[in-house]
Amino acid sequence: MFISYKLVLIQNFAEYSGFTENEVKQLCDEKLMNFLEFKKWYDGYSFGSEKSIYNPFSVMKAIDRKKVRSYWRRTTAAESLITYVNLGGDELQDKIARLISGESVKVKVGKKTKQVPVIRYKNDADN
Repeated sequence: MFISYKLVLIQNFAEYSGFTENEVKQLCDEKLMNFLEFKKWYDGYSFGSEKSIYNPFSVMKAIDRKKVRSYWRRTTAAESLITYVNLGGDELQDKIARLISGESVKVKVGKKTKQVPVIRYKNDADN
């Protein structure tokens, strides 16, 4: 049986959406790595009562490579996001920049969707 939950209810599952602070502390202790560096780099999520949820992909890459750095940009989710942002044009990019700077942005949400190109090969993205 499959049950679908809305993203707004994620606070019920926060501890399952990444590593908790205690889990990261334990990993750092076991691997003799600096927890404060992990906190600085990977403590990016806050859901409900969980104020520190860590990016699991980045944490595990850092543990594996023994080096704390940005690994997120190398994930397919981030690459896909860039495609969608580029499809939105200058207006969307401006709104995202304003959001990042802390401004509020109003958007009109409707049923109109833009056709996303299917990219199967590297050269498809250039066309």
